Amino acid sequence: MADDQVDLFLKLVRDGLEGASRMYVFNAGRDKYFLSVSGNESLQYKGLRLAIESSSPLKRTVHLAHDRDNVPALDADAGSMRVRARPDLNGQNMNVTLELSNLVQHEQDEDIQRAGFPQSFSVPMPGPLRELNHATPQDYADAAPTPRHAAANDARADRVAK
Repeated sequence: MADDQVDLFLKLVRDGLEGASRMYVFNAGRDKYFLSVSGNESLQYKGLRLAIESSSPLKRTVHLAHDRDNVPALDADAGSMRVRARPDLNGQNMNVTLELSNLVQHEQDEDIQRAGFPQSFSVPMPGPLRELNHATPQDYADAAPTPRHAAANDARADRVAK
């Protein structure tokens, strides 16, 4: 169930980043994280994480801004980023980690180049994902398999057949 919640959450993020605005906003109460991608950079699933890689090591096409109480707290451009997420134990929040690499952090006085920068926070879990907490085994048995589950089932069937 947790993997399904993560999968659906990452699809929401991906849809925002691939949509017209090319942005996803993580609303963590007092903190808001604005993640955006410029250009036509591709987003890829790698396990249970979403990865964004710039097409060139010199390009920084991922932008992250963080506001606390509507006051800017972080402004950075990165060459690549990974989004990881896990539901909390009570199923009410999604714990998110953004791992930025090859970045420039824009400060008031200067720009600071950094090899990497992790940013972790929790956001309320969207309602449809929270509903998965109440799913029964029969609900899963009746549901159509996701492409990820279908591929795993096909791989298992191939191994058994050999």
